[in-house]
Order: sequence, then structure tokens, then C-alpha cells
Amino acid sequence: TSKTEYQISMNWIPLGKVQLDNNNKLQFKFDAPSCPAIYRFRVRRGNTESVYIGETDNLKRRFGNYRNAGETQKTSIRINEILRNELANNAEISLSAVIKEAYINYGDGLKEVRLETKTMRCLFENAALLSFNTETTNILNKGSAKKVISLPDEN
Repeated sequence: TSKTEYQISMNWIPLGKVQLDNNNKLQFKFDAPSCPAIYRFRVRRGNTESVYIGETDNLKRRFGNYRNAGETQKTSIRINEILRNELANNAEISLSAVIKEAYINYGDGLKEVRLETKTMRCLFENAALLSFNTETTNILNKGSAKKVISLPDEN
């Protein structure tokens, strides 16, 4: 057997706030690019913080799906409902994305990763999920890695 170690690094770019428009629909106060990305909704209400991290091959289209979720888009419907409920209860929701500047080191230095491949997007999505402390942050993703594996306590 041999041991393999990997190091992952990514740069989150703030995109802006999510609000409700006059028709109680999600409103993204920024222009999202039409490119592959990892994205993060941060929901803050009072002393609580929740996050949802996702991956997509087209960021602009994905946000359109959250705003106008089709009846077969279960995740979009679920996240739309959560975000609208949080906003109705005075939460602040911000959005960040990793569009480029995603790197992996598998032994010979950090190399930039192309997020066009779903495999790489999923790897970085789950790495981002692992970076949150579930004792202080509610993870809104179903089946996230933190809910599946047992991580050691950080002392």
C-alpha cells in the first residue's frame, strides 16, 4: 500500500447579496457569469449561520433555476424555499463563487484546476463543505460529506 496526500486551495470571490423582489421571488443583485463554478450561499440570521455549497457548469443558468425552479428540479425548489423563508425572517444572504483560482497539489506543487469537469467541481464542492464547523454552522446540503464521515475533533 502507498499513501497519497492532496492539498486543495480555492479563492472565493464575493458576488453580492440575495434579496426578495416585489413578487417574493429571489433576486440576485449582480450579474453572474455563464461559466463553471463552485458557489456558496451564506445565510446569517441572528446568531445562526447556514451555508449551501453547490457546483455547476453554468453559474448564470443555475441562479436562474433557483429563482424560477421547475417542478422537476427538487434541489432548486428546496433551496429556493429555504432562501425565501430566511429572507422573509430578516436573514442576510450573501453569495460567493470560485470561478478560477482553484488549485490542487498532489505532490509536485499547486496546479490550477479546470472547473469544466464535474469530477473536479464535485471534489472542490465537498472540500468546501468539509471546511465548515457543523457545531457552529448549519449545512443545508443533503448528504454532505460531513454528515457521512466522522471527522476528528479539532483541538
